[in-house]
Amino acid sequence: MTKKPSPIKSSATALLIFFLSTILMSLGLSAQAWQRDGTRISAQVTPENVTVRIVDLETHRTEVQAKALPLDASWVHGSNIQLEQPTALKLVHYGYGTVVTVPASATAPGGNSGWIHFAIPTPVLVEGARAKLLRVLLSFDGDAVIDRVDVWDGPYRILANPMSPPMGGSHVGLGDLAVFEFSDPPSIFFGVGISIHVRGCTFVDPPGCDHRTIQFAAAGADFTR
Repeated sequence: MTKKPSPIKSSATALLIFFLSTILMSLGLSAQAWQRDGTRISAQVTPENVTVRIVDLETHRTEVQAKALPLDASWVHGSNIQLEQPTALKLVHYGYGTVVTVPASATAPGGNSGWIHFAIPTPVLVEGARAKLLRVLLSFDGDAVIDRVDVWDGPYRILANPMSPPMGGSHVGLGDLAVFEFSDPPSIFFGVGISIHVRGCTFVDPPGCDHRTIQFAAAGADFTR
């Protein structure tokens, strides 16, 4: 004889699901709003809705303030960088930031590329209002290149942005920072992380290319509400 499920247990399960759904909705989240790999299902996470450019930061912030948008900024120094795979890249920390050395050969331990990460202090609530991410900003210099930038809200990826062509060169000062700007700023619930994929020598480089480096001075984010 097939044992029927207890109506008490079934009712308790349904009640638990109801309460969990209510809590998620109160936070502005939905169980259907996330993919299993951590990608938020929303038009705002696509690269097409993110502008990548080099800007003069002070001029740009003046333009934002002229639109009467409240603006908060949070930065971390380049010495706070974290390496995802210690065998892939070499980090040396200095007072002016962190120098990342990328090995030349794809056969080196970890290959000739790798991920580094910044954790941005995040004001998820400002004066009782939910913070929204306007843009993330990078200050760097070197001959290695950045070929992908992902942005995370806690465990959930809110941007996956392959760079074609890759971005390199000098972008250190306030007048030429690398900026990734959201056209539809997403609300932030947990904390902003910036993941950067860097690449060294490739098949188009001359045979004498033995390694490439990139120095990160700082990373930051602008928030509105």
